[in-house]
Amino acid sequence: MSVIAAKYIARRDGEIFARMTRLIARILSEAAQLGEFGELDLGADDVSVTGLASVGSRKQFEVLDGLASDAEQLGVNLVERGAVLPSEAIAQIYRFFDLTKAMVAR
Repeated sequence: MSVIAAKYIARRDGEIFARMTRLIARILSEAAQLGEFGELDLGADDVSVTGLASVGSRKQFEVLDGLASDAEQLGVNLVERGAVLPSEAIAQIYRFFDLTKAMVAR
């Protein structure tokens, strides 16, 4: 989902980006609760910022990077409990973010 959200930054569609990031944050929060990891600070302040749709790509990528970092930490917690996750998944997401940031900077 975060890769799709990055595409909406590139397309400069802030409204859909804002909706996607709220959805990502909610899913991460629910996963943390189901895993009994307690309440995680999932960038809720950034995701709920009024006007996230119009803050510009730099801030939008900061929010998205924060959510990816939260997902990475959640993944570590899951692996510690015995879950098997693809080791390259997060790295691929960050590479896509870098590519998208470069496109947006042009």
